[in-house]
Amino acid sequence: MPWLYGAAALTNLARIGSREHWVSDTVAGSLIGYGLGYLAWDAQHQARLKKNGPTVLLGPQSVNLAWQLN
Repeated sequence: MPWLYGAAALTNLARIGSREHWVSDTVAGSLIGYGLGYLAWDAQHQARLKKNGPTVLLGPQSVNLAWQLN
């Protein structure tokens, strides 16, 4: 849904305009969100194709999420 990028951009502009965030904060947050969203989408896509999907590793004091990126 490409229109969601527009909604996110308007939210960023509103936060900058109300002086709640700096421009660098909103740009960095947008890039991090896009990158993590892409990785999650790719992991789900790979899992549907029965390829290298994400793996949850449970340890005595930790929980880790890992997957192989090609």
